[in-house]
Amino acid sequence: MSTNSTIGAKKYKTWYLIDINKRSCVDITKSLVIGREGGDVNFPNDKKVSRLHFAIELRKNNVFIKDLGSTNGTRVNGQIIKPQEEIKLSPSDEIKFGSQLFVIISQKQFFDKFWEERSITTNGFTERTEINQSKIDHILKIIRKPEDDFES
Repeated sequence: MSTNSTIGAKKYKTWYLIDINKRSCVDITKSLVIGREGGDVNFPNDKKVSRLHFAIELRKNNVFIKDLGSTNGTRVNGQIIKPQEEIKLSPSDEIKFGSQLFVIISQKQFFDKFWEERSITTNGFTERTEINQSKIDHILKIIRKPEDDFES
């Protein structure tokens, strides 16, 4: 199996947004706009998500996020991003917007640690692919800080 990783370097051409709520993922192989409607990835039932909420950019094997002036804001690791501010993301960063919660991981991290899928099919066509719940639990253990288990 070929990989998009650069040999001898820790740079990857593919990143993934893991949707913690839906147990699915979005491949980031190009720039994407996330929103309620009109984006590349949409959440039409989440009224807290703006029409065009934020953009993900893939440049030189790095991934960046930029809030597009959303009403309710975008958070990375709990910190709100200023509108139009671009932030470089790192593996295991948590992205919260509206009622949505995602974790970003690199291709290597994804296949080495998390990938186990099952396809849901209808009439012989793949309808969606889900990540096994045990893998989601593993992701959460890796990104969760010990203090997250205690209320302030």
